[in-house]
Amino acid sequence: MGRTESNGMPGAGRSRPLCRSAVLIAALLGAAACASPSGPFEGAKNQTMWDKIARDRGYENQKALEQHMDEVGFLNAVDSIPTVAGTTDLPVETCGQVGDRALGALRDIAGDQRNDSGDNVLLVSSGITILCLLDRLDADLEGVHGIDNAAVT
Repeated sequence: MGRTESNGMPGAGRSRPLCRSAVLIAALLGAAACASPSGPFEGAKNQTMWDKIARDRGYENQKALEQHMDEVGFLNAVDSIPTVAGTTDLPVETCGQVGDRALGALRDIAGDQRNDSGDNVLLVSSGITILCLLDRLDADLEGVHGIDNAAVT
């Protein structure tokens, strides 16, 4: 951990301005927004997208799909998004494409930090993007059915 001042926050009081880290966070958020796989579902209720995925996978609705998620596989279900999105001008990607894009952003940010200050960086992204990245890194995701919003990974 970095130095601590009276406010108890790690790294408080460093000579580098906090806005530098904010720029890096914004860079990843921009990359994550570009990496969002959900196209026309972006900003909609999750149930709208998951009900369509469930029907594409042969289930009545999201709840029925969730009961069989171990058989289907969460990331396999996510890969239905391009199919169920239909014709749209909004970008829609498979989990593999999202994972590749997120990994590229992560490598860019790590390279920038290594070449610059080497300080810690807070990375923020959506649960689906994190899981697609972990899959791209060959993590064992068996039995994982998503990451809750506001989760810390």
